[in-house]
Amino acid sequence: MKLGPCIKRYKEDTHRAASPEETEERIEAKLPAAGITRVADITNLDRIGIPVFSSIRPMADRGAVSVYNGKGATPVEARVSAMMEGLERYSGEVRDRELTIARYSSLKAEALNPVDLILPTEAVADADAEIPWVLGWDIMNDEEIQVPANAVFHPLSSDYKRLFRTNTSGLASGNMMEEAIFHGLAEVIERDA
Repeated sequence: MKLGPCIKRYKEDTHRAASPEETEERIEAKLPAAGITRVADITNLDRIGIPVFSSIRPMADRGAVSVYNGKGATPVEARVSAMMEGLERYSGEVRDRELTIARYSSLKAEALNPVDLILPTEAVADADAEIPWVLGWDIMNDEEIQVPANAVFHPLSSDYKRLFRTNTSGLASGNMMEEAIFHGLAEVIERDA
């Protein structure tokens, strides 16, 4: 994977590589594949007046929420935000991805040590458990590595051994991969701060 420049072409109320209208045009056809059956304007449910939309995915994986909200300075920004949230959550589910079940000690050099994820105290003792792994990309070392699926997917089925409860921190979408990576990193930094 090679990251390239991601020029911000839309800078009105948010900074993005494409305008909300361009994004909406490109992603609308993808909604059914992600199980998004409806995008609703819920702005009038309060008196503030900030545009808010919801996207609904009735078939979200067990353990996931099925309604996602998006807000924006304009109705189209809010609608696209809700649509992207739904696509983001769909993309964060395991679905038909192939997971490898192994111990970190058997993977060693080609894997991210679970301890580097700053595990909860009770999980550190079990950091070499047989857990599911998925291929990921180490952007610092520019190489493919195995990553604990627990840190990648939400939700991760309780059928798998989990080191900690999954969440959506760092799960982000974008018009380009670089934009999604930037927003995912910004979310992790924001939540850490």
